[in-house]
Amino acid sequence: MARRTKREIMSGVENVVRSRVIDHSTVEYYRTDGSRVIRLHLTDIITYNPDGSCTLNTDGRWQTVTTKDRMNKFSPVSIHQEKSIWYVRNDYVDGKTHVYADGITFYLNGTVKGEGRDPKVYLRLTKDINKYVKGYMTALVNRKIPLPSGGDCWDCCMKDKNGRSMGDLISSKDLHGNNHIISHFKEKYYVPSLLINAMEEMGSSQIAKSCVGYWMGAHETNVGSWADFVKDQLARNLRRYLKRRLGMAA
Repeated sequence: MARRTKREIMSGVENVVRSRVIDHSTVEYYRTDGSRVIRLHLTDIITYNPDGSCTLNTDGRWQTVTTKDRMNKFSPVSIHQEKSIWYVRNDYVDGKTHVYADGITFYLNGTVKGEGRDPKVYLRLTKDINKYVKGYMTALVNRKIPLPSGGDCWDCCMKDKNGRSMGDLISSKDLHGNNHIISHFKEKYYVPSLLINAMEEMGSSQIAKSCVGYWMGAHETNVGSWADFVKDQLARNLRRYLKRRLGMAA
């Protein structure tokens, strides 16, 4: 992601007392309510609340290496990753390790609220993601997935003016409001716009875009020897996209 200026990062943020750049694309600012916030790009990733507690957040999709680095650097916790799962340890409060989830909050009395689910849930989801992506790629290269349309899953295809899908915008404590994705796994519903969303967020080459255009029926120029390479690239991007939506690091 491109580096942002302080002006870009703070655009639209209200009730700010003062602010300063503390790292690449990272700003520390104070609100009128007394809270102190660390903001990476356009996401408030760390909030020191007026009561002394500390809340962590990735906005449901930014469990990235950079976010983890900033949280380790500017919060009282340490985060490590195993099998796409973040684990949070706070030696200043309770010294215990907790599964990460957006909104997890550490209180000065040792209480921790909002921690993530049992790791077994995320490990099962990883298996479901891998199975779904494998089926998706098979259907794609066999030209059985059409171009995106208004008939797609609305949570996948409908977006706001900033390009965020309806699924991303739904507020829910249950896997970031993306339960519709779980239903796609169960139904083997290979939503066309889901792959397009992944390509836009993760980045895709022109060759990949051309291949997808052929496979989805937008043109009849065969992809030839690029097929296997592009298929692997798309599968990797789709897996990462789905993991982000379901509360895992990618």
